[in-house]
Amino acid sequence: MAIGSAVRPALGQIPSSLLDGHKYLQADVYDLVPARRAQWELERYASNGIWIGLGSYNQHEFDAVERGTINLPLTSWLLLHGDARNDRDRDTAVQHVVFDALFRVRPWLWLGASGSPAVPASQKDTYAIGASLLVADSERRRYLMVRLVLDSFFFNRVNLENAVRLSTVYHPEVEARWSSGGWSFYGLLDLTSPSQILTPTSEGTRRRASSRLELQAHARYRREGWEADARFDLLSSNQEQSTDAARSGIRRVVTTTRLDALWAVPSLPSSVRLRVGTRFLTESVRGTGDDGYRLSRIEGAARVAGVWEQGRNAAEIGYQATMAHLSFARYAISATPYEDRLYGYWEYSFDPRFHLRAMLTWDVSHGHFGGGNGVFLAQF
Repeated sequence: MAIGSAVRPALGQIPSSLLDGHKYLQADVYDLVPARRAQWELERYASNGIWIGLGSYNQHEFDAVERGTINLPLTSWLLLHGDARNDRDRDTAVQHVVFDALFRVRPWLWLGASGSPAVPASQKDTYAIGASLLVADSERRRYLMVRLVLDSFFFNRVNLENAVRLSTVYHPEVEARWSSGGWSFYGLLDLTSPSQILTPTSEGTRRRASSRLELQAHARYRREGWEADARFDLLSSNQEQSTDAARSGIRRVVTTTRLDALWAVPSLPSSVRLRVGTRFLTESVRGTGDDGYRLSRIEGAARVAGVWEQGRNAAEIGYQATMAHLSFARYAISATPYEDRLYGYWEYSFDPRFHLRAMLTWDVSHGHFGGGNGVFLAQF
């Protein structure tokens, strides 16, 4: 990376993953195609589901999407719903488990109690309690879910470090889906309010602060011969830690807008369709503490692919390229902003809601293997 001498010493302050030029490109290629994501959204409160995706970034790091959903109708008026999430990428890791015992008080209205077990089981201070409300149609495929959980509600009483949390941590979640004809709309708001924890140590008091906001929106239109999708994602997170001697932290805000279209080309066989897509991403990072810094990223990407489907089998071969501009203070630090991936995957569907996918990628611009990915998606 060729950068100015005034900037070079300061770059050591920034975690290497934040300077990665291809991490968002790789995540895009590994993601579910829009139709599979829409399928997952459709069944969130109607059936049980498993979504596992594992992919390599390099020889030492992997990304992971591990999610599960349980919907058990114990009686006509009692539904047990559960969500589990264990995601990891180069920058963050998210672990979350929550259960809802929902009681049907109207044909379209469910009220219930919510809670989270200790994750991991050895950390009893992570228990959470709350309440939930579900408004849904008879199939629970058009829904509005509102949940409020008090994270680590017993923290001050049961933590083993004699730590003190200064305020209650609220964790509201709102999830909704609506559809009519060929249209469907999905949205998710997941917010964790600011948390501050003081822990006594031999070197003084250690302070930890954190908060997180995740927002998703997905609009989809489908008709015979073609489909189109628009997605918007926002992630805002804050992690800080300080002692009497030093302090450090990272505040990140990432926004992503995606457009994707898939259609049948009249001149091609009916089993072959064309996919095109674009993505626009912004990222703002502020390192807080003794060695503060500011980093910003603006990134655009485009994709073109051919999709083949025949019976239980599907395959896609495509090419995606991205150009990213990274700046540190007022200096541009992206010497090679162009990154790309040639990719191909094969998917086998055991039935319409049970899929297994394997993918390989090639880094064309640098001439080497780009990584592999496997996805298992089942709803039952």
